[in-house]
Amino acid sequence: MRPRAAGRDGGGRGDAHPVKVMIVNMFSLEAAPWLAQLHAETSVPVPGLPAAIPRALHPAGVCQMTIGMGHANARRR
Repeated sequence: MRPRAAGRDGGGRGDAHPVKVMIVNMFSLEAAPWLAQLHAETSVPVPGLPAAIPRALHPAGVCQMTIGMGHANARRR
């Protein structure tokens, strides 16, 4: 089974795009060189992810996401 980005409606319907390479960056400064070389043409909504997370998709199947800093949910016992 090949992973596919959701369609334009964000619900997995519509035009599906095969994803061959996924680039995940934490901060926009890390993403800038990738985006400069990628020349992505499409921003694809992904179900379950906040709309604030930018996603770029190149027609060749390269997808880039900037996820931001995570938060630990650990506590000391």
